[in-house]
Amino acid sequence: MSFFASTVLATLVANSNPVSASLLVWSDLGGEFSPALLARIDSLRKAADQERKPLLALDGGNALSGSDMAFLTQSAGPAKLLERVHPDAAILGSADFVWPRAQLDSLQKLRTYPLLTANLRNALTTKPYGGRASSIWDFDGFRLGVIGVVDPSVSSTDRPIRTTDLRSEDATLYVQTAIEELRASDVKVVILVSHAGFEFDQTLAQEVPGLDLVVSMQAEGRDTVYRKDAVWYAKLTGGPHRLHQLELSPTESGIQVASVTTTLPAKAKFPGPISPTLDSLQRMLKSKTDSVLDTLKEAWPIPTREGNLGNWVADALRFQSGSHVALVPFSALKSGLPKGKITVGDMWKVLGPAQQVSVFELPGSELERLLRRQMSRSTEYLFLSGASCTSDSSAFGGSRGVVLIDDKPILPSERYKVAIPQALRDRPYEITGFSFESLAPEYIERWDRDLLVEHVRNFRLKTNLGRVPPMWGRSR
Repeated sequence: MSFFASTVLATLVANSNPVSASLLVWSDLGGEFSPALLARIDSLRKAADQERKPLLALDGGNALSGSDMAFLTQSAGPAKLLERVHPDAAILGSADFVWPRAQLDSLQKLRTYPLLTANLRNALTTKPYGGRASSIWDFDGFRLGVIGVVDPSVSSTDRPIRTTDLRSEDATLYVQTAIEELRASDVKVVILVSHAGFEFDQTLAQEVPGLDLVVSMQAEGRDTVYRKDAVWYAKLTGGPHRLHQLELSPTESGIQVASVTTTLPAKAKFPGPISPTLDSLQRMLKSKTDSVLDTLKEAWPIPTREGNLGNWVADALRFQSGSHVALVPFSALKSGLPKGKITVGDMWKVLGPAQQVSVFELPGSELERLLRRQMSRSTEYLFLSGASCTSDSSAFGGSRGVVLIDDKPILPSERYKVAIPQALRDRPYEITGFSFESLAPEYIERWDRDLLVEHVRNFRLKTNLGRVPPMWGRSR
């Protein structure tokens, strides 16, 4: 696919040998560094050097968190690897903000390349986090300017980790200021690179004049390119196995930008500078994940009804969060536990990629209503810990079921603390019938897999069944 950026001054092509440049863009590595991706970046760079052709490599955000290595090293491992790749500049995605501020600062100290954050500002100094809003590259008079924008939600209070004194300000003013500074430096082509969402980027470009090209990175979806008014938009999908190559060259009518299909090699080795660092990190990760926690005489598969794995996970979240009750939906379970030795790696797989646990409080009357709803109008099976229910035969003239908390009848006026995983926080109304606002869950700033590992070390893999009657979790 190919497209054209907006018209630039004719003097750009006055040179009898107009310059062309390559732009390599990737995003959403999720802490994973594919040898094929890195080998391709390395080979394109070497080819550009041989041809003496300008090339820029940009990281489009969400590179540092998501993998087991990222979790173990608090993203320091991926940050060191990205430094070895050494992009010409980088932006940040919302997933890059999963650690406390002190760790976030330490990760930035590992960078020796520009971090572009036009709208992420220190509340005290108003300076961009990372020090720059934009950067300029001059290719024999062909001057490109790149502005970086972060997701405006990163300073929201409804996040697992808050950015304290960092504020994702209104991007309009800061992007406009950056454009004016770039134009004053004789930059002819201004590119915005963002991981704030395509709709946000599109609105921003319509409100702020002076952008030529908007490169909007996303974790998933289809690549889309179109022109509206004087601005071209490129919505590009990231991932550890995706690399976008854009060829930029001036023409008499402006600048042409062609998107070149980049095929990653089926088999590849990590480039030399990467291998020693990666090997060391992988050995450290293997030592951690191979550590044995307990043994099982029989496998614990993911149950569709009440079962050992679901009940035990609920126990772990309740005990380790200090809650009265824990609710774990079926969709939260990603992997069962095998027969035999159970390692840290096995435990990390149970709930999938690390996420934080939340807690909310409800009076007993409301919690009872939530639990009774599971008897007749459940949309997804809920595993319980700390709570249990007896059979309800009132519809047939029998007795009404009893809701128990810690084996005692629930008290209507008592307030109970309830722990939930991210899977329930994401879909509270669908699963429980209660809105997010009515539950008002708060993150406890503890990772779900940490709670599981701590629980198995303290109590081993032991649980019990019989907490709910057969009709529990019946679909509508």
